[in-house]
Amino acid sequence: MNIRNLFYVLVGVLAMASCSKDDNGPSPMPDPGGTSQEPQPEPEQPKDTVVYVAGYQINGYGKGVATLWTNTIPETISDDFTTNIVKGLEVVANTVYLTGVGINGNGISVAKIWENGNEILLTNEEDHSDATAICLYNDDVFITGNYGGDGILKLWSNGSENDLTDGTYYSYAADIAVDGTGSYIAGYTIKTHKIATIWQNGTPVELTNGNFNAKASTIFLADDDVYAGGYEDNSTGFSVAKIWKNGRAVALGDATQSSLVNSLFVLEKDVYAAGMVYPDSNSVKAIIWKNGIPMTLETAGYKNSAISKIKVVGNTVYACGALASDNEDEIKAVVWKNGIPHILDSPFPKSLANDMEIVIE
Repeated sequence: MNIRNLFYVLVGVLAMASCSKDDNGPSPMPDPGGTSQEPQPEPEQPKDTVVYVAGYQINGYGKGVATLWTNTIPETISDDFTTNIVKGLEVVANTVYLTGVGINGNGISVAKIWENGNEILLTNEEDHSDATAICLYNDDVFITGNYGGDGILKLWSNGSENDLTDGTYYSYAADIAVDGTGSYIAGYTIKTHKIATIWQNGTPVELTNGNFNAKASTIFLADDDVYAGGYEDNSTGFSVAKIWKNGRAVALGDATQSSLVNSLFVLEKDVYAAGMVYPDSNSVKAIIWKNGIPMTLETAGYKNSAISKIKVVGNTVYACGALASDNEDEIKAVVWKNGIPHILDSPFPKSLANDMEIVIE
């Protein structure tokens, strides 16, 4: 198989189209390099640690079923007869917020939020839309996403809906973070090529010069520093995983194989970047870089693996995503704890985890 991103596989089959904030100090960005290191043995976790994972399963009708896993146990959020995919997750007190997209009876993708399982449509159903990420700040709920064929970037906050772009250039929102200075949205704008972009309070800041395709897939705020992660293509046609710290780029991947960053987490002086590398056109491997040094993840015998989100709690590194067989007959939602995979329960052969939250109760 020739895959650019394992996450696009199920989305293509379906014919459709989080909050990153840490209150610890700023972290220096080291130069990438070094040798691979094995993940440390899993430390004993508190008994009251709850792992929430959001994503979807493909049921027997070929439909995506929005799913919330709690400590590997699935709860379906949508019905069996319409496709729904969860992309974002936030948990506060006794409320679970999910954001994503569903396909209506006319084949239109519609941005949605589920609050404790109750579905709310975010847009009209006249054109395609999706809700890609959610962030909670104080008592406010912020959601970002996209609307229409012109690529209008959206920001929803406590019931209000705002257009951050006017369609002059196609734009795409991938992730959102919010702090006391405002909202930060990571994504891209298409001019001649895709340009990795951050919208700070609605104002675009381009991270790349537009000579090659690039995308900012994730954003993380640590004190006064703004981190973004994604990729930029090079002159030989490979995508190179990158982190931008306050606009300054550091390459994590090399120039001989494609790689990308899907998620970031900053804890004290450590910068974690999670994503994938592509050893060849027929395989993809999940990877975590800690301060630029790649860490090995086990794959339970599956050929392909991918990470969508990373969280760090103390000495425990959590990540979620998917494991896939060579022919993709099986795609399994998974959580890694310190590099060890834990496949999430599902009665179906295909499922995928897009976001996660770790709650210490």
